[in-house]
Amino acid sequence: STSQKTPIDSTELKRLRDAITRFSSDLDTISQRIHTNREAATAPQEVERLMSLNLTENNNEQQIQNEDTSVSTDNQAAVP
Repeated sequence: STSQKTPIDSTELKRLRDAITRFSSDLDTISQRIHTNREAATAPQEVERLMSLNLTENNNEQQIQNEDTSVSTDNQAAVP
């Protein structure tokens, strides 16, 4: 069985090529938007995570300062 090939004229070919280019460009735009939305969606959790890390660091620093203070007051108390 021989298939009949329909010739495509150059204007139709150009129209199809332009349509594919537009479609590809739209896909890129959508992909970028999805990426941006995904980042925006995870931003609050990331901020919360960083704040909790910062809080932990601050608490550790506070504990260290308290320990330093208690050591120095113990030494002063031991001096007659």
